[in-house]
Amino acid sequence: MQGYLLGYLRSKIGVLLVIVFLITGCSSVANNNLEGDVENFSEDYSNAVRYHVTSNFLDLEAVNTYPQKIEKINSEEPYDIILLVENKHYFKLEPVPYERYSYDDKIAPYLESTEKIQTGTELVSEIAQSFITEGVSVQEVVSKALLYNKDNIVYDKALQHILFYNLSKSRSAEETLKLGKGTCLEYANTFIAFMRNLGIPARLVFGFYKDGDISVYHAWAEFYLKGHGWIPAETQTGKIGIPNSLVKLFVGRDITDIDLKLYQCNAHYEILE
Repeated sequence: MQGYLLGYLRSKIGVLLVIVFLITGCSSVANNNLEGDVENFSEDYSNAVRYHVTSNFLDLEAVNTYPQKIEKINSEEPYDIILLVENKHYFKLEPVPYERYSYDDKIAPYLESTEKIQTGTELVSEIAQSFITEGVSVQEVVSKALLYNKDNIVYDKALQHILFYNLSKSRSAEETLKLGKGTCLEYANTFIAFMRNLGIPARLVFGFYKDGDISVYHAWAEFYLKGHGWIPAETQTGKIGIPNSLVKLFVGRDITDIDLKLYQCNAHYEILE
């Protein structure tokens, strides 16, 4: 009788332990989902280049995202900041299988079609779908889209002068694909349209670099790699990753999100030792 009772109690305790494990396990999974998608690819700035950046206009939140980190804000009228910039290498990343992943509320808006970046047109869809093959990775899809831009769009110097005074005159992704020409902004628009059509979040980045003593404004893109965060892409030259000489000032769904007149920006930087 005593042996029977011990066996019965052991069985009940075992059932309870299983129930507790299932409950705590499910709770752990739920909490992980609530944490949302990681945004910054890296928080390591141990080998960063330090910049002294000044500008009449910038978005502090955007500036303080990978591959950049604000070290110090000296003033905001105009902006005067000390900025760390450190781009990592991406070629050693494990391939992320291409599929249409789900994303949290911070990332999902960068899948939406906009006035300048139409994602569902017949032309955009036809080209974007050509990048998809069996077993392809997200990185391979991105590389194909960048190569398409490089091979099929030529730089439009006349449009460059127009955009310096009015960025709203930029061409949409659809217009750019039909004309086959545009500025850095149009290269970014078409790449972003391809990505969003395929369910890969992508956003416009606007910033600048220095050519001698002259500040040159430039647009590129960032795509979201599931499990890793936002990764920059030089959409004009067709490369994943950007040099540390590019400084990000704004991000947006398209250029209409960035209320900016270039000729009033007056952005500059100098490298600090």
